[in-house]
Amino acid sequence: MDSDRDAFWKIIDKCNIDIVFSSHEHNYSRRIIDDSFSNWNSRYERKVNQVITGGGEKLIDKYKGKQGIVVALIAVYYYLVVDIEDDCIRM
Repeated sequence: MDSDRDAFWKIIDKCNIDIVFSSHEHNYSRRIIDDSFSNWNSRYERKVNQVITGGGEKLIDKYKGKQGIVVALIAVYYYLVVDIEDDCIRM
């Protein structure tokens, strides 16, 4: 539901979170969630990196929306290594 999505991103924005890892899209992509995603119900103050990481089962190569795309959708099987350091996250 759009209202659930908006509530989720509002919490992320309010809590000063810099990156969100999402899945269940059966592909890989990255986008910036920012004020361009705002609507009459919610307004985003910050820029948040969203990483879609879910390359399992049947791969999907279609977008629902291309807004904020940094790395276009890649429909391949893969794995993601994330190193968390004191001052940064490396992928």
